[in-house]
Amino acid sequence: MSNWNVNLTGVIVASGQPVPMMKWEGNKPTDTPQTNAEGVPLYKIPLLYKPKGAADYEKISVEVPSAKAPEAIPDFTPVQVNGAKLRVNTWTDGSGKTRLSEKLSAASVKRA
Repeated sequence: MSNWNVNLTGVIVASGQPVPMMKWEGNKPTDTPQTNAEGVPLYKIPLLYKPKGAADYEKISVEVPSAKAPEAIPDFTPVQVNGAKLRVNTWTDGSGKTRLSEKLSAASVKRA
């Protein structure tokens, strides 16, 4: 697993409501909230991100720890992502293929 600090430069806007992340058992989500190492519940916040120089927005989501549900920000409202980090994992699946996953997390997402 690798972690990198990320500087999201460009325009970032809200594109949906925060959603609580749930733990999984096998192939199904449970009713148990997923938490970080400190036991704080995690929420996934959907955003639209337009990097500097890009022609269009990209859909991204950011995982944010919060003891209570983060503020719902109206769609297309500019936001600021604080403390962004990219986590990359590799693993081998059951058929021997190497797989890659990445997650973007942040300390907070607030109105800009």
